Amino acid sequence: MPQQLDVFVAQPSPTLIANWYWVLALGVGLMLLGVLAVWRARTATLVYMTFLGTVLLVAALVLFTFTFSLAGNWSGFFLHLLWAILLGVTGLILVTRPATSAEAVTLFLSFYLIVTGLLGIAFALVSHIRGEGLYVLEGLISAILGGMLLAGWPVTGLFAIGLFVGIALIVRGGALIAVALSLKSLM
Repeated sequence: MPQQLDVFVAQPSPTLIANWYWVLALGVGLMLLGVLAVWRARTATLVYMTFLGTVLLVAALVLFTFTFSLAGNWSGFFLHLLWAILLGVTGLILVTRPATSAEAVTLFLSFYLIVTGLLGIAFALVSHIRGEGLYVLEGLISAILGGMLLAGWPVTGLFAIGLFVGIALIVRGGALIAVALSLKSLM
């Protein structure tokens, strides 16, 4: 059974082919936004943390409303209420203290990268999987990146998230540009 993305790439609709320039515009826009985020990584980090906090506050409000709409069903009331409060407090902290929040998130991210990198290396060496060198390289890069974040912490916390988001936007924009150009070639 083909996945939807496979169908999208393998059999694009005639409408999508005719409007390939919108995909190109989206890709260029994402790349420009990514370059801006890399250029102003500290600002991008603070904006991203504030945005994430706002999303969590909205989620807390929706969950809080949902919790009290369960009139007569007390089985999950307190769990949902606790979850809404936790989301709300976390969102409020992210919105009111984005720099401190970014430092904390970067610290957790550095530990995550180190642990997953080391586990990836161990998995590649123990499992004897084909192409183990690439898995070892991926784990090594992840562990080194996590170590670099940890070595520079808390300063890296002020720009790392914005830098990572910017790089992700550049790569995603490049992928969309490639899709748009392949759609154009189908005309």
